[in-house]
Amino acid sequence: MQEGADAVLLVLYDEPIADFYPVSPFNLNADNRCALTLRIALTGDGLPLQFSRSSMTRDDGEQPIQLFAFLRFLLAEDNSLILGNRGHSWRWQKL
Repeated sequence: MQEGADAVLLVLYDEPIADFYPVSPFNLNADNRCALTLRIALTGDGLPLQFSRSSMTRDDGEQPIQLFAFLRFLLAEDNSLILGNRGHSWRWQKL
């Protein structure tokens, strides 16, 4: 979008890796596949969100674990969600 696009498609997909790979650092703490696709646009009729870095220190697990918390946030009436992992935390806020 910084390069001029009106909208982008964000796709997150992850799955546990095959057993023949070393466990560390590649093994996730989720046993299932997950996928999420979001259309992100500057304007439109969708849910307005703001995304920013948070100063909180959190460890909410790898992305497959966080995905379910993010989906619950999108569907719930809560106005903000902070998720983090490995020293980085991010705040999602409904506007």
